Amino acid sequence: RVAMNHVWLRHFGQAIVPTVNEFGANGREPTHPALLDWLAAEFMDSGWSMKAMHRQIVLSAAYRMSSTPDNADLAKDPDNLYLWRMPSRRMEGEIVRDNLLWIAGRLDPVLGGPEIDQN
Repeated sequence: RVAMNHVWLRHFGQAIVPTVNEFGANGREPTHPALLDWLAAEFMDSGWSMKAMHRQIVLSAAYRMSSTPDNADLAKDPDNLYLWRMPSRRMEGEIVRDNLLWIAGRLDPVLGGPEIDQN
């Protein structure tokens, strides 16, 4: 359950159990306990395969939903507790940098790339 909560957080930007580092009696209740139980059971049934679970999540209808809010749904559920849209997230700095370098034709495809000249 803990592992699947972390995987869900990485894909959706919000965890099923909001207190990611405090699981169990010290943490908050899951927002979708049946979903968390199902993910944990699927994880065990897949032979503890993270690859299978990532695939399961990215092929789900919840993952493929648009992040564009619908005003009627937004009024009913502004916090997206019912997972009616994909939450919008900011891109990490590394992703922005790599995209800008790729557009300019200056991205080094070697993992890590050259060192940055500090002078």
